[in-house]
Amino acid sequence: MPNTFGNPNNVDQSLNQTMRRFSVAALSITLFAIPFGHLQNAVFDGLTVAKLLIPLLFLILAINLRNEFRIHPYLWCYVAFVVMTTPSLVMSANYPTILLSLSGYILLFQVIYNGLNTMDSLKLIFTYYVIGLCSVSAATILALFTGVDLGQLIALPMIDNWYGLPIFLGTSGNPNGFATLFVVGVPLAWMLYLTADNTLIRVLSLFAMTVISFTLIMTFSRSATAAAVIATVLLHHFYNHNSIFSYRFFAKMAITFIFLYWYFKFPYFTLMAVASGETDIATIVSDLFQNRSRHIAANSVPANSIQANKAISGGYRLLVLEYQLSAFLSNPFFGMGYGNFSNYLNNAIGLKVGPHNVFSGIAIEYGALALAFFIGLLALGSHNIIRYINKSPTKNSKMVAASVLAGLGGLLFHGLFHEIYINFTLWFFIATAGVVHKLKVA
Repeated sequence: MPNTFGNPNNVDQSLNQTMRRFSVAALSITLFAIPFGHLQNAVFDGLTVAKLLIPLLFLILAINLRNEFRIHPYLWCYVAFVVMTTPSLVMSANYPTILLSLSGYILLFQVIYNGLNTMDSLKLIFTYYVIGLCSVSAATILALFTGVDLGQLIALPMIDNWYGLPIFLGTSGNPNGFATLFVVGVPLAWMLYLTADNTLIRVLSLFAMTVISFTLIMTFSRSATAAAVIATVLLHHFYNHNSIFSYRFFAKMAITFIFLYWYFKFPYFTLMAVASGETDIATIVSDLFQNRSRHIAANSVPANSIQANKAISGGYRLLVLEYQLSAFLSNPFFGMGYGNFSNYLNNAIGLKVGPHNVFSGIAIEYGALALAFFIGLLALGSHNIIRYINKSPTKNSKMVAASVLAGLGGLLFHGLFHEIYINFTLWFFIATAGVVHKLKVA
């Protein structure tokens, strides 16, 4: 038997394995910390775990992997996106910070591509995200039922009272921002349930999914709730099927949208009425049996309430839409600058809000060229995942890959109603979409 002691190739291979284990651990910690939001800023003096670990991890991998350090296959497209955004960022009020964040995601692309090498490692990272999200959810639910709000320790309450309605702000200070975390959290918890290899893991996964789903509902974010449901249905479709181009898939999506329309037309406002103490379950049941619709439809809510605000919010988005085309045409190629649309709208009609759409937001504030590369990234990543699903060696590896597609799809649906193009989770899923084909299956 040949003596391999001291063989440089064996030493390099052992070092590479150690580096990748370290990468998985660092990425697991990073995703575990993401749901803690503003709490990270308080602990790390304005920084986050991602801002601390990702650059460090990039340097460690680049130095130690040496000849095996590779360029993410979609990095060219992302770099082109950043380059196209730079002219518009210079015109924005806080461009150094935004440009630094976008440039930092270049390191994220490289860390994900070089630090991950198995499907199990990706699943482990997602598991830690769900654990972190479940922990934050439990703390928020605790505040609801006991009044012990841990966020008060840093003057950032996890629950606020809007017109008598207890609404979950979590660790973001904003219900829609907090709800964004759950758009991927719900389908990831479902993926963990579907791929569990024992009863205990299945029970824990269902428990986590229940906790985070309840928390999501209590943010009363319609777009995030709908996005999480759509993403979970998409994920479950791949459990028994490999293609989205089938009548089964479109039938499932049609039923899902019909259900969501019904939910946001009736039960959604009923839930608000119950949570605010305006009515109770017994009264609602009595009304239903007596063929009354009190507290059920959107047009029956009190004028001075969060329900009324939600009922008319669509009108604001339509109003914003009217001014988006003229704003885009003012500088179609490079945009008017990040954050400048709200100033443009404020000068026009006295309403200071953003584009409320990730695609039109990029087009207006970054320009059409940046939008083209952003769409290119989405197309490349989606195609890569779908191709992998069609030939994945095991059901579990297929479901882990499908959870990336489902999470990305959910984020993009949520992004149709909010600006999330600086969001870490969005870029993490885009970067991960480009590596699933190379991940080994145990």
